Amino acid sequence: MTDTTKPLALVTGVGPGTGASVVRRFAAAGYRVAMLARDARRLSVLEQEIPDTIAVPCDVSDPVALEQAVARVGSAAVVVHNAVGGAFGTFRQIDAETLQRNFEINAMALFHLARLTTPAMIETGKGALIVTGNTAPQRNADALRSRALHQPRQRSASLPNRWHVTLAPRASMSPT
Repeated sequence: MTDTTKPLALVTGVGPGTGASVVRRFAAAGYRVAMLARDARRLSVLEQEIPDTIAVPCDVSDPVALEQAVARVGSAAVVVHNAVGGAFGTFRQIDAETLQRNFEINAMALFHLARLTTPAMIETGKGALIVTGNTAPQRNADALRSRALHQPRQRSASLPNRWHVTLAPRASMSPT
């Protein structure tokens, strides 16, 4: 990140699709963008391609690694949780370990990320915490149901909505 006068956006789950698109949009809008994902090589390629970005290899399901990543990049004006875990199959086909791993990425990483980033937003009186979702809950396919177990209820609806109630009097959780 070269221009530290620009506001910082932090994006988790930066892959070749939605995550990379979100990074490009924020960079084009004048933000520095910290990109978090497990694939260091992909992040490095994007860092070379998109100005004012920094690659931060990180497994967001690891609370210690996430805390270190957030400390490394500093306070973000906008945080986008795009990281998602999923598996294809019915509930009878997916093992409990996979479901637990997905919960760690989809819900717990969001929980830790919010606790790490919203205090600075409260202090400055502005900021945004954005949670992306997917369409699995709306599709009529049993093989997609494992993602639906975490979304939208536990991930993109209940947690951030409850936080909004708590944080809204102190800081707007809507984009600024």
